[in-house]
Amino acid sequence: MGHESYRHLNVGFECGNKVVDSLMEAFTAEAISAMETGITTKHGTFYLCFVCVEGDLPAQAKVFHCKRNFQCVPNAMCPWCSADGTEIPFTDVRAGASWKSTVGRDVPWTNRPALADLTRKGDANFLAKDIFHVVNLGVGRTFLSSAICLLIHMGHFIPTDPAFGRGIAARISDAYKDFKQFTQKILQKTPNVKHWSRENLHWMGPQSMPDNSFKASDTPLMLAWLLDYMGRPLQPCNYLMNMLACAQGLDDFMRTCAKADRVFMTQQEAQLAVRALDKFLIHYVKLAAAANNDGLVFFNLTPKLHYLDHVRMELRGQLKHQRIFNPMAFSTAMAEDHVGRASVISRTPHQLAMPLRTAQKWLIETRLRWRGDR
Repeated sequence: MGHESYRHLNVGFECGNKVVDSLMEAFTAEAISAMETGITTKHGTFYLCFVCVEGDLPAQAKVFHCKRNFQCVPNAMCPWCSADGTEIPFTDVRAGASWKSTVGRDVPWTNRPALADLTRKGDANFLAKDIFHVVNLGVGRTFLSSAICLLIHMGHFIPTDPAFGRGIAARISDAYKDFKQFTQKILQKTPNVKHWSRENLHWMGPQSMPDNSFKASDTPLMLAWLLDYMGRPLQPCNYLMNMLACAQGLDDFMRTCAKADRVFMTQQEAQLAVRALDKFLIHYVKLAAAANNDGLVFFNLTPKLHYLDHVRMELRGQLKHQRIFNPMAFSTAMAEDHVGRASVISRTPHQLAMPLRTAQKWLIETRLRWRGDR
């Protein structure tokens, strides 16, 4: 179903959308049947247990009618706890942060969603924490944008050719040349982003917070480059040490998750992942505080930073268990790729026949790939 056919029925995350809600009601009824009655086949009866709903933050907020969501700052902004921007600060990453005592205390909705019937008490634990959107498309690229712009602000990446000048635009261009050379010669990969600029780094002046909207695949490339650059002989300072610690923590976390089993982590891997997140979150907040004290606008403390802290908290809580969920088990990277490919297919048929024709073409495409003809 095309989004255009029901978007006019949106009435906010808390109130939902009657088309989406009706689909969720039908799905929930089928899911309950699959759990309680089971699905009978010639090989026996299978019972399906639904542990979570994956999706990006807007999709989760929409299907679960979340009154607490990422758009609510400075009011309560987290579906999993009562953190806000004032009394229970979501920016607190300390072990004794006040928001931790509120986790699971209240359901995140007032208008009960159909999916609540698949949970124990309608709690938000049914909403998976998606590393793909929280890191690759979230705080990861927010950190990298600020790190690049801060390095430029500190005097790095001055072009060797005087003809290019020493302005901000020239330094950003020089930084991208260094990045592109590293990715192509060392990583032997080609970045999706073809240039950096003040516009695509959202750094238009001293009061603008750097960020970017690059593809998720560029985040690990930029992180690897930043680690390489920070490892070069640079004059040490507080900013550089904290940025290096941040980059190392984030890289260690993502690598640990990627190398572990797709679903479960070992105790050792989980401990490594927790320590890596400790390192990233603590030093990120230190960078934000130092920049603020110096009157600089870098290292935005976003809701996704808080959501990553929930990942850390859950991992630490699972350390006493034998089976520990890999945070990457609920990543939507492959789902995003599926949607992207299906979107390309859906652009060719007539709009009235689009749902049926897209499904038919997808089956043909799948068949060709299984046969090795694609």
